[in-house]
Amino acid sequence: MFGLDTLISAIGGPASALNVASTLFNIWGGNQQARQQGAMYGYMAEKDRQQAALLEGTAQVSADKLRLQGKRDASAINAQYGASGVDPTSGSAAVVQGELSRRVELDALNTMLQGKYQAYGQRVQAAEADAAATNARNSSVWNTGKSLLGGLSKEAELSKWGKPKYYGGGYGGSQWSDGQ
Repeated sequence: MFGLDTLISAIGGPASALNVASTLFNIWGGNQQARQQGAMYGYMAEKDRQQAALLEGTAQVSADKLRLQGKRDASAINAQYGASGVDPTSGSAAVVQGELSRRVELDALNTMLQGKYQAYGQRVQAAEADAAATNARNSSVWNTGKSLLGGLSKEAELSKWGKPKYYGGGYGGSQWSDGQ
């Protein structure tokens, strides 16, 4: 079995072991953070979609209430006309009834339209949150690459993999080395 000393010497010493551990920790941490951000944005998107459905449903209920109240008002007007001896189905009484019905329907449609606009705004926010979730999840790939390249760069520096083969040799002269 390998001991800790054998593992550290195989990696290249304590500094290299710490660099490898740091790189792996950065990769893991970046992936965890990206996954959590993606989950949070996904939750926000779902909440916005539910809010949109709620706004549409609320607008529909409000429109139905307006229509029902309009029918009650029309019935009350018809009862008053009847009590006065006026025929509610002809003349100015019919015009008043028609105008009341038209206004009630316009109010109901306006209420539904406002609900649809608000729901559309919530759906746009949901789409933005979905895009942010996708971006957060994709960033983990870039963060992994960044951490890996940073770790390899540091390892190359520690082990002198990147040592230049040229070094200055004083005034007017230079020497080449084979890297040894």
